[in-house]
Amino acid sequence: MAGDTYYTRTRVTVFAVALIIGISLSLTPIRGAERFPEPGETAERTIVAQEPLAFPSGELTRAARAAAREAVPFVVFGEPDIDIGDAGD
Repeated sequence: MAGDTYYTRTRVTVFAVALIIGISLSLTPIRGAERFPEPGETAERTIVAQEPLAFPSGELTRAARAAAREAVPFVVFGEPDIDIGDAGD
């Protein structure tokens, strides 16, 4: 009965080699790594950003800062003419 086993050394070896080849092929990329152009080099195709970028102008930034500054109320805490000295004296 020892010769009637289904899992022979040859079958296990063939399965292991096929498994290794299958895993290797599934992990190998189909296309090579994408090479980005160096600064000053012409790109081979159009490169598009994933999301649109906005560059705010200096004038709009200054106007937004001024509006935010105006929206904050002027508050004085305590008496401005009292000098707070050392508490240990």
